[in-house]
Amino acid sequence: MQKNFDWVYPRLLTRQQLSKLVPYHPNHIYRLEKSGDFPRRVKIGKHRVAWVAQEVNQWIDKKISERPTVSNKELKDVV
Repeated sequence: MQKNFDWVYPRLLTRQQLSKLVPYHPNHIYRLEKSGDFPRRVKIGKHRVAWVAQEVNQWIDKKISERPTVSNKELKDVV
């Protein structure tokens, strides 16, 4: 029987946790959210917001998959 341990990991990321994953200034994150280029925040209290961890991880994975591929020769030229 396989157990599901999704509950062990945070489902919501605080601003501080987000800043460790995505090295953007908070103002830039806000602009990206507003333009639809970053997951929208969730209001969890009167003065508290968070981001859905799964959505942020998907955004990061998408950014990684969009990077251009580099050939071995190009890598040697860089080093």
